[in-house]
Amino acid sequence: MSQTDRKLILPTGRKIPAESSQDSCSPKIKLCTVSQNEQEKCRKLATAARTHGIVPGLECTVSVANHTECLKAVNSSGFDIAVIPTNEGFIARK
Repeated sequence: MSQTDRKLILPTGRKIPAESSQDSCSPKIKLCTVSQNEQEKCRKLATAARTHGIVPGLECTVSVANHTECLKAVNSSGFDIAVIPTNEGFIARK
């Protein structure tokens, strides 16, 4: 199959807008992550959201050692949201 045939059969993907094309008036939502795996998932979520035009954007930051520290950072306004394991949900309610 030639390259031209592939282009006719396979649709072109949607272009991902550049980070700078986000609405500068909308502050980003700061997500607290505690590992590289969480950081990578957050980056993928941020890219997917940007692709679909979801604003405000998502800012992923690894800056604390554990989920409890993330919850404390959210409480002290260092971050907007944190993702925690379900078995640690009782901590979040305190």
